Amino acid sequence: QETLSVGEAMITYASRVDLLRRSLAILIGLSIPISTVLTNILCPLALLLILAEGQYQLRFQRLRQLTIVVVALLLFGIILVGMINTPVSLITAGRMVDKYRELLYIPLFILLFRDNTTRRWGLFAFLGAMGITLFLSYLIAMTGWHFGKSTEEGSFVIFKNYITQGLLMS
Repeated sequence: QETLSVGEAMITYASRVDLLRRSLAILIGLSIPISTVLTNILCPLALLLILAEGQYQLRFQRLRQLTIVVVALLLFGIILVGMINTPVSLITAGRMVDKYRELLYIPLFILLFRDNTTRRWGLFAFLGAMGITLFLSYLIAMTGWHFGKSTEEGSFVIFKNYITQGLLMS
């Protein structure tokens, strides 16, 4: 039985964590158009993985250099401060803050999709899910079969609501 040196064990750990990061990124690309629940499970897992990777100073420095990250975090911070000084209940204010949690996805996704290969495969996964959505939408339109989710107007959407589906499709 071979024993690994500390350096070899660290390389093995790092490569496994990197493979898991890439896999989570691709799954997130696939889940965004299909399932809010799955996306809401995968994103916190991705955050935990980023935290487990370590190298916090390097990651923070990379994020701090990107204007989009600084603006997103400042905007989220302003929303949090606004929550403190609001006449509505804390629960209602918390629901409003929750609507802007996607601002926190910006730095997460930058760290998660940090290499070209992962970005490309995440995009392919997203486009594949949107291709399935488009195919099924046309199938409903051409055949009149009723599957998917029915809207109040009597039309059908495949995975999410018609506004989100249309926005993601465009």
